[in-house]
Formats: sequence, structure tokens, C-alpha cells
Amino acid sequence: MDIMQHIKFTLTEGLKGSLRRIASKVYEKVGTLSAEFSPSDEPVPFNERMNLNYSKIQNGQIWHKKSFGCAWFHFTGKVPECAKGRDVELVLQLTGEGCLMDFAGNPLKGLSSINSFIDFVQPVRGKRILDFKKNADGGEEVDIWVETGTNRVPGTGPTRAKLRRADIVVVREDIKGLYYDVLALEFQKFVSGKKDLKRKTISDSVSKALSVVGNFAPENVEKARAILKEEMARGEENPFTIYATGHAHLDLAWLWPLRETQRKAGRTFSTQLANLEKYDGYVFGASQPQQFAWMEEKYPALFERIKKAVQEGKIEPQGGMWVECDTNITSGESLIRQNLYGTRYWRDKFGKEVKVCHLPDVFGFSGNLPQILKKSGIDYFETIKLSWNEHNKFPSRTFIWEGIDGSDVIVHMPPDETYNSDGTPITSVTAVKNYPEKENIKDLGMLYGIGDGGGGPSEGHIEMVLRGRHLTGLPKIKVGPQSDLFDALENERQKMSVYKGELYLEKHQGTYTTQSKNKYYNRKLEFALHNAEYLGTLAAIKGIEYPYPQLEKIWKEVLLYQFHDIIPGSSINRVYVESVKRYEEMLEEVEKISSDLIGSIAGKDKVLTAINPTGYRNKGVVLVNDKWYKISVPPYSAAPLEIMEKDPSLDATDETIENEYYLVKFDKNGNINSLFDKRLKRDFGDKHWLNKLHVYPDKRLHYNAWDIDINYTKKIPAEFKLVSHSVKVLSGAVIRENNYKFGNSTISQKVVLYSGGQIIDFITDIDWHEKHKMLRAEFRPSVFSDEVTCDIQMGSIKRSTKDQTKIEKAQFEISAHKWIDVSDNEKDAGFSVLTESKYGWRVKEGLISLNLLRSPVWPDPEADRGKHTIRYALYPHAGDHNSANTQKEAYLYNIKPLISASSIELEPFVLTGNPHVVVETIKRAEDGKGTIIRLYEDAGKETTISLSISQKGEVFETDLLERISGPAEISALKFKPFEIKTLLVK
Repeated sequence: MDIMQHIKFTLTEGLKGSLRRIASKVYEKVGTLSAEFSPSDEPVPFNERMNLNYSKIQNGQIWHKKSFGCAWFHFTGKVPECAKGRDVELVLQLTGEGCLMDFAGNPLKGLSSINSFIDFVQPVRGKRILDFKKNADGGEEVDIWVETGTNRVPGTGPTRAKLRRADIVVVREDIKGLYYDVLALEFQKFVSGKKDLKRKTISDSVSKALSVVGNFAPENVEKARAILKEEMARGEENPFTIYATGHAHLDLAWLWPLRETQRKAGRTFSTQLANLEKYDGYVFGASQPQQFAWMEEKYPALFERIKKAVQEGKIEPQGGMWVECDTNITSGESLIRQNLYGTRYWRDKFGKEVKVCHLPDVFGFSGNLPQILKKSGIDYFETIKLSWNEHNKFPSRTFIWEGIDGSDVIVHMPPDETYNSDGTPITSVTAVKNYPEKENIKDLGMLYGIGDGGGGPSEGHIEMVLRGRHLTGLPKIKVGPQSDLFDALENERQKMSVYKGELYLEKHQGTYTTQSKNKYYNRKLEFALHNAEYLGTLAAIKGIEYPYPQLEKIWKEVLLYQFHDIIPGSSINRVYVESVKRYEEMLEEVEKISSDLIGSIAGKDKVLTAINPTGYRNKGVVLVNDKWYKISVPPYSAAPLEIMEKDPSLDATDETIENEYYLVKFDKNGNINSLFDKRLKRDFGDKHWLNKLHVYPDKRLHYNAWDIDINYTKKIPAEFKLVSHSVKVLSGAVIRENNYKFGNSTISQKVVLYSGGQIIDFITDIDWHEKHKMLRAEFRPSVFSDEVTCDIQMGSIKRSTKDQTKIEKAQFEISAHKWIDVSDNEKDAGFSVLTESKYGWRVKEGLISLNLLRSPVWPDPEADRGKHTIRYALYPHAGDHNSANTQKEAYLYNIKPLISASSIELEPFVLTGNPHVVVETIKRAEDGKGTIIRLYEDAGKETTISLSISQKGEVFETDLLERISGPAEISALKFKPFEIKTLLVK
């Protein structure tokens, strides 16, 4: 959106006396409302408002001094006799947001002081107008209730909310129409070329209309508007079509708590339903089924109105996902559930099949998202976020995006580069100017309105867009759903370029790390739900009820916290206090579900038994009740534990620890200066160092929680200093514990070698109390390569480790899930780093740097301060990550065996016969009729497997929404590189 052009218009054309003169005639104040209010810190339900104590309030007085403060307002008055026969409205100006309620507590229309450009050029700014009565009789009593919220962000200025205005006015709709006719033409004149004849004809027509309008008698206004209508039709047709949809991008939490989002949604939907009643042809689009579900629960009467508008085609459900989720942190299975629950909601509640993924504001997009979308019935993708790139302009706005498996979707990025368009001719012309495909493709999209509590399109937005249908010479505005745009673009597919791989955003890379606890609990819950679903399936086969309601409820809340301003770490403190508390409660609940399910399938004999909920044999050691045991459990099976005798290969000195595979040496500051692999006879730390705990300055940028300074590496980092250390040799592990200090922070880190283990584990307890600092664990292994392989959702991608080109420099921080790997083909060796819940990395020029913690101050001044436990591990190996099966080590590192106090006999539920076909999920089908098994190929190679399934029955292939596509040939099941397959056993 060209903000400067709009400002320039305002300073030149927009301040003309003619526009001001017309605007002054639209409204006439005829009375004042009396007001009383009752403030509160949290919302008070409608049916409890009468129990509150109320005070009188005058214009200019404060009604709340706290961030996110609430109040009920009661406005009363009488329509004067002079308003008889005229249209009466109310003007309410309150700092913050509000909503007019009916006498049953249903939202009728929102109020907001959150404005965009177009709001400032309306006859009355913003959303302050409430309709009262057409053709009033005079003498009507005004008696209304308004629920309000201050919604001032802590630390961003005064939080004092005031009542500014409470008036009764009469309105001349014909003069308002004239005003917007003139405004639209003045906009068109402004964007026309200096030698364009249209500039002169517009000036002449506006002058003629203003001379005709005279004293603004209705008949004169009608004549003036006829002159302007004729002018709008004059000129040559423009070849471009802009598909415009009303929009109110609503962050489910950000600079306000989750409870306020529900009220914001009520205000937004009620405002847009009022707009839909007023404006023929207007269409409003809304994404995120979570919003609709809140309305269904909180405001059922409003929901029924929404439902009717959807059925009439006036509201477009947008996007297949439950929320507009992050795709850097969220797991593959979570992305699938986002689509599963999202598309099911649209289908069940509205009978709609959504074909467009709508993620306008998400901070980069996984390279496997096209496959997940395509197999969820989604063919198209809409965003604007890549226009935020800071270093390299993204080359396309309409293109085909091909994922790592070869699946593709059509992408459109509205070229006015905003989801809050003003809808003016300036916007239309700017969009075409910015459109790289304009020589070949003449269709483009526009999302207009204002979100985040602004309530969506205002009067000015809609008046401009509707006139855009008739402004000859400008791109033609087609008002309707965004699905119409993609239907048009589908016909232009052959003209589109192809972009392969991830859509990396050159901005907001700090969100891979900020708010560590949310990322930790998200990962824990993703795997805890995985375990519970597997156990529930085993129990269901035995006739025990599968915990559908409990698991779905928890899944949906986990999906909610994956919203793109929650899990990335870019919300206010309250969001994280509340979500961490819920994470802890949900994790406890899921673990209780799993424990009960284990009890339901266990035998009577008291034998400690390990259940392995992964697709790999788990052979190693576990610690149970302070005792070490050996385990060897087949995939998705169970086996008894064996008491661990002392392993003679475990040893330690003051400077070393070792097991049968590794000898690890430490320097005087606790860093590893030698990691000798006894099998390979290779030192992976030779002449280098591993595991330095570096602290970098983390410069405050405008988007503090979001962004990392690209030049941070130019500063010499500080280092945590070793203050003490100790070693301990146990029956199942040898441990070196290092205690560090830096500034106001401390670290206690256990470096662990397990009996028979091929990883070096780092269990790191941190008490972090820094400001604008970034803690990173850094490694310079003796093995490196020009590319790093990064684990992403159900696959992997390769990225450059060079730092030469503009693109390589821009990718100074990257996201990866459970592991990264650098492998040197010439040395026939590689070096993997595994993580339990860390996502931000720098892998450049010999350095592997894992981002552990940040300490921004906005929007949460306490972000990441406090205690954390962070685990990561090293896995040196021969060959590359595929031959060494880093993927297996990472899964076993993240998904620990479940322990039963009683015996359990389980044959492997499913065996693939190929370590690179991963069994990701085992669950009951959503309809209760069978078992779902989800697999994917993880090496990027075509393969055919013979699949063994212990459950008897017919096997079908389905899409990710569990819709059957045909029978599955499990004896010869073919996979393309990185292909995801979903099987149904009935």
C-alpha cells in the first residue's frame, strides 16, 4: 500500500474546500446523550451488568486508566422533534473499542478508534456511527448499552481512555453519496497522468456538479450526482481486473489477551453484518474457524446471522486451517490437523469446501506446505508477507509454488502488498504498478479493510470499492469472494513461473527462538498427543472407548497457540503467562489419558515394560525411578526392561568422559576441544571447538521480539565462564556437569554419554536474566560442507552454508525442527545436531550456531527471563545423514519410551522394512470406522516397501482429510521423494 501517495493526496486534493464543504452537510447534530458507566478490569457478562455500580460521565472524562480495561456504558436521551421525518443516527467516540448490544446481549455493531487512512477522510472519522431510526417520528427514547475495552498496549504510552463524544445526529444519505462520488473522482484525477485528458474532464465535471448542487436541496444533489455518474463512465476501459474482498485480519492474540480477541471478533462480525445489510453487492471474507467457533459459543444469535450470510454468499469462509498458524515451528502433523479441523468446520457448519489457504501474515512458509495443502483439498495459497523481505525483493506475485515432493499450488500475493487496503484508486493503480506479472496476467486481488479490532471495512472503504466498479480508465473492481480470483487465475496457469522449495521470509527470524517455553510445550504436546493416539488405537482394538472428545479439545487448543503471533513469541506477556499455564495443564491431562490407556491394555503381572511409540527399534538405556535399565523394543511395540549392570566402557577423568564409542575432552572453560569417534578413528573436534556458550548483543530493532540484527555476528561474543565442574560415572551413563555464570545468569549443564549410546547429550538448566542479549550454543566441527540439511515438517531441505550472495547473506538465521546435518562426502563423515525444542540456527562458513534464548523487551518486557531446561545432542557419523539415519536418532531423542509397571504384550503394530519410510501417526479414523496410519519418505528418494500391519482388515489410501482415494497395495507400496501417505485400515 502506497501510504505516501495517500498522504500526498490528503495534503493536496483531500483538503480542498469543496470536499470539506460537502462533508459538513452530511451530518447535523440535533442532541446529546447522557452517559453513565461502570469500569472493570475484566469483562462483565451482559446479564450481570445491572449488578454493577454506575457513575455519570461527561465528554472528556476518563473511563479507565488500565491496559485492556473494560466498562459497561449506558447511554440515554430523546430524539428531538426537529428530527421528525429525517434519518437519525448516534455518534459515539470512545477511546478504544466498543460494541452496541441488543437487550438480549447480542452484538449489533462495533465501535473502534483503530483507523486506517480512509477512515480519516470520512465525514465522521472511523467507526463511531450507530444507526438509530430511518424517517424518525421525533420524541423517540434512546436507551442503549455499549460494552467497551481500552485495549491500550502496556508501555506504549498513556492508557487513559476517555469519552469524547455522545451525540444524536441526522444524516443526509444523498449528500454522503455525493461526497464519495467527488472523493472517488478526485482520487482518480490524482492518479491520472499530468497530460491525461481525464484530469481535465474530472475537474470540469466536479466544478459543474458543485455549481448545480447549490443549497444541497435533494433535487439539486440528484442532478449533481448524475453529472458525476456520467463522468465516471467516460474514458477508455482498463485491461486489469481487481478482485476485491472485504477483510478484517484479526490476530487471535498479539498486543491484547486471548479473551479480548473473542470480543474483537464479536465487534467485527456485527459491524460487517451491518455493512452487508446496508450495501448491496458487498462481500466480506473471514478466515480461522476458531473465530467462528468462539462466536458460536459466546454469541449464538450472532453466529446464526453469520451462518445465514455465508449461505447467501455474502461472507466468504477463507483458509482451510483452524487458525492462521506459523509454519516454521508447527510440526507436519499439526499442519495436517490445522487443515483437518479447519476444513471439517467449514463443511459441517456451512456446507462449504474451501480451496484457498489464507495465511496473509505468517513469517515464512515450509517447503512441504504445498503437499500438505494439496492432500487436504487445497489448491491455492494467498499471502502478502513475502513483500516484507528486507534484502531481496521476492520476484513474483502470481506463481506456482512447488514443494519438496513436487506437489504444487497457485500462489497469489496481492500486489498492493497489504491485507489492510484502503480500496482507493491510489491502491488500485499502485497494485498494477507493483505487479510483476502484469504483461501476461491481468487479474489480481485486493483485501481491503482494517483488522485487529478496527472491525474490517469502514464506510469509506466500501464506498470507494463499490465506486471502483464504475471508474472507467482505472482497473475494474470486481467485488466478490477471493475464490473468484483463483478461479480466474487457474485459467492463466500456463503463464506462471514456478518457484521450488521453501518460501523464506527475510525478516522476523527471531521468532524461531523467542518465548522458549511455548515452543518447548508445543513440541512436548505434539508428541504427547501422538503417544495418546497410538495407545488409544491399541485400546480401541480391544473394545475400549477411544478418547475422541478429550483429544480433539486439546488438539484444537494446541492449534490455537500455533497462531502466528503466539508460538513465534511476538505477543504481550499476558498471552504467555496464560498459554504456558494451559500448556502445563494440557500436558498433564494428555499424560493422564496415556497412563489410563496403558493401564487398560496392560496385563496383571508386575513387570516393568517399555512401550516404543516410534517407527524405529529403540535399543539403549532408560532411567526409571533412579535406576538404569536396558531396553530393546521393536517399532510400535513393547518389551520388558532389563536391569542395567555397570558398563565397563563408561569412564571419566577430570578432563574427559567416554563410552564405547566416544572419548570427549574438555578445556579449562568446559568447552569440548576433542570429540574422538573410536569406530571411525576421527576427531570431530580436532583443532576446533564444540559447545561454546556464547552471548551476543541482540540489538533492539523496531520489531524487537521478531527480528535479529543481520550484523550481530560482527560483534565479538561474550562467553559464559565455567565456575565449577564435576564428573559422575553411573551404571547407564557418564556425566560431566559444568556450572557457568554470565552477568545475572547461570547455567548448569550436564554433558552425558549413555551406555551403548551414539549421541552426546547436553541437558542444560538455565536461569536467564539478561536484556537485549542472545544465548547461542556454537560448534566448529572438523567436518563441514557447502550445504546444511535441515529437518522440516515430514521431510528435509538443503540450504547453503556460504555467505557470499545476497540471498545467502539474507538467510543468516534459518529454522529447522529435530535436527540439522553437515556431511562431507570427501571425508565420508558427517556431523548432526539434534534438538528437543529449539528451531533457530545459523550454519555458515564452518560454524553451527544453535539459538537457545533471546531477551527482547517488546512487546513482552519479560520475554524468556527465568528458568529453562534445554536439551540438544551431537551425533557424529560416517557417511551422510541418510546412511547414518540421523532422522531415526532425532525421533528417538524426542519420543521417549513409555513405561508400564505391568507387563504388556504387543507385536509391532506396523513395520515398513525401510528405515526411511517413517510411521508418523497411528490413530483412530475421525469417523470412528478404522485406523489411520500416516507415513512419509524421509530421504528424498523414490522407494517401494512391503508394509506389515498387525491389525487385520482392508487397507485404503486416503488424503489427509481421510477421504478414501482407493485400495492400498501394501505389499508393494510406492513412495515418491518425501511423499506423505495416509492409510485407512477397516
